[in-house]
Amino acid sequence: MLLRSYDKGDIMATVTESVWLNAKPEEIWPFLVEPDKKLQWLTELHEQEWLDEGPVGVGTRFYVEKEIRGQVRRYDCVIERLEENRRFDFTAEAPGFSIVKAE
Repeated sequence: MLLRSYDKGDIMATVTESVWLNAKPEEIWPFLVEPDKKLQWLTELHEQEWLDEGPVGVGTRFYVEKEIRGQVRRYDCVIERLEENRRFDFTAEAPGFSIVKAE
């Protein structure tokens, strides 16, 4: 995950997170792409909603509301790469706060 400063475009920090689960990819996939399931395991998320109708794919927009240090921030997101049961890459921006590239 790459974090960038909103105002200068400078890299603030590089954060790498990995989770190994003893489960098949098709068992985990719904917890990445279905908002109700994602909220079950990412407790810092307060809400997620798809902004575009139709099938989810590259370019699909969504938002999440995430609690950071006691404050809820809205991140506007766009899917950059999507390979079912394999990859879910997106960019997320909380205006005036941060830009995140998750891959």
